[in-house]
Amino acid sequence: MKKLLFLFILFATQIQIYAHDIIITVDSEKIEAFIETISESDVHYKKASNPQGPTFIISTSKVSSIIFANGEVMAFKNTDKGSTDIAPINKIYKVDNNYVYGELMMNEKEYIQYLKDYCPYAYDQFISGDKGVKMGKGFLFVGIASDILGVIMTSVGFTTQHQSVGWIGVGGMCLGTFFEIVCIPTWVNGARKKANSIETFNAMCRKEKTTTYWSINASQNGIGIALNF
Repeated sequence: MKKLLFLFILFATQIQIYAHDIIITVDSEKIEAFIETISESDVHYKKASNPQGPTFIISTSKVSSIIFANGEVMAFKNTDKGSTDIAPINKIYKVDNNYVYGELMMNEKEYIQYLKDYCPYAYDQFISGDKGVKMGKGFLFVGIASDILGVIMTSVGFTTQHQSVGWIGVGGMCLGTFFEIVCIPTWVNGARKKANSIETFNAMCRKEKTTTYWSINASQNGIGIALNF
């Protein structure tokens, strides 16, 4: 029991040691770092790959946001005078398996729901891509299964002089190869659609959810009903 407790503490400690911050620049570059200080003009940090190495400095005018190891997000807005204020950012970024938008950090399930609420076109694109990825994985599974079954049937068929079984096995291997080849473009195209949903959201959608409602307006020309959105 003590040994298990020790291993758990050691594992938790290792997670804490390797947890690091992420700096996202205005050019969408991701810098894995350990933040030391943040001032109005500069961010001082060490590279996550070399925490004992030299301290680097980046101007806050080049920083879009900082994602801290604890999940908190600091976003920056750069003014014409060069000063920097904390403000919501206007783009979604994917960091590891999470999606970051301003001070909001979402896992994939939350990201899908966010797209569904705020950007239906990007949502449809992501869902279509996700179906493609799953279909590609299905093709790969069928291909591998056909290959294994084909190898077994070929081996058994030709070693026992049942050539018809052997040729069926050869056909199974050919079919497996076909599915394995088909899975590649299907999977890649699906993954590309999922990734492009971020660009679609950034280009077409906004953060605020639009509320649609009916209103009655009266003027000197009479009374009218309007749909507001």
